[in-house]
Parts: sequence; structure tokens; C-alpha cells
Amino acid sequence: MEINELSLSEIGLYVTSEPSTETLLSCGKGLREAFSLVGFVYIRDHGIKDDLIKSAMEASQQYFLMPTEVKEAFPRD
Repeated sequence: MEINELSLSEIGLYVTSEPSTETLLSCGKGLREAFSLVGFVYIRDHGIKDDLIKSAMEASQQYFLMPTEVKEAFPRD
């Protein structure tokens, strides 16, 4: 199983111009294909700072290390 990699360089956070409809459709197509075929995608060139990604990953890891009964106290649909 190969996980697709998608560049958002044309629509990332640091892009100052409005992306074209063609660009948005192309990115959407890439996401749809990746999620339909594999269910996962690596996204690069998005503009999210590494320290924010690291902080989110650490919070996620801390959550999943909690006992099941603690996690079940968090409501979700």
C-alpha cells in the first residue's frame, strides 16, 4: 500500500494570490483519490509551522495514552 503525497504549494497558507478554480479542483481531485484508494494522504507545502504540528502530535499522543475510561468521558458523535 502506497500513501499518496499531495503538495498544497499553490493554495498553502503563505500563498498570497487567489488560487484558480482549476488549481482548487486539482487539489480536491488529489485528496479524493488518496482518501478513496488508501484512506490516508501525506500533505506537504501547506504552510503550517513545524512547532504547531509537533504540539498537536504531542497532544494526540497524550490523549491516546490515557486509560479507556478517561477517554470515554470526552463526548463525541
